Amino acid sequence: MAKKLTAIDRRGLSALFWTHVNLYGRLELDMSKHLDLASSTRRD
Repeated sequence: MAKKLTAIDRRGLSALFWTHVNLYGRLELDMSKHLDLASSTRRD
């Protein structure tokens, strides 16, 4: 079957194999907490 695939076919399939890869590790969001933006200081 690999011989039947064209370069365009392989290019379309590569997204299916690589979309699940997370290069930065696992990221969990705690949506019950908020950022305290008022207390942050601005540096100019």
